Amino acid sequence: MGRRNGMQIKARFDEAVYVISVGWNDLLMFSLKGKDLRVFAQQLGSEMGNLLKTLYEKVGGRTYFVNNVGPLGCIPNNRELSGLEKCNKELNVAAVEYNRVLDEVLLNFSRISDDSTVVVVANSHKLFWISFS
Repeated sequence: MGRRNGMQIKARFDEAVYVISVGWNDLLMFSLKGKDLRVFAQQLGSEMGNLLKTLYEKVGGRTYFVNNVGPLGCIPNNRELSGLEKCNKELNVAAVEYNRVLDEVLLNFSRISDDSTVVVVANSHKLFWISFS
């Protein structure tokens, strides 16, 4: 690969939009193991911070679309699996905890990134409640 091709490839990574949707399946699958979901949600949020930092520093990413986690316990399949007719509170608490940590991670990320960085957050949790209330 020539120098020119390498520069073109780097420019494409710099200009790409990085779509990140982490948490939904992770939290759900972890819940099936019967372990502390809040602790896992915190760990998962911290890992998101590591991912963003790597994309920013090593890959050159500057534009991100990040999706938080909606109320997992209200998804019909999860309500049925838990044997409840109402939303599964434990899953929803984990989703809220993950979203809280994600908000902190994104705030910290905004402090280390430069002015050319754009982060768009899709608030799936709020959107769900607006849509179904």
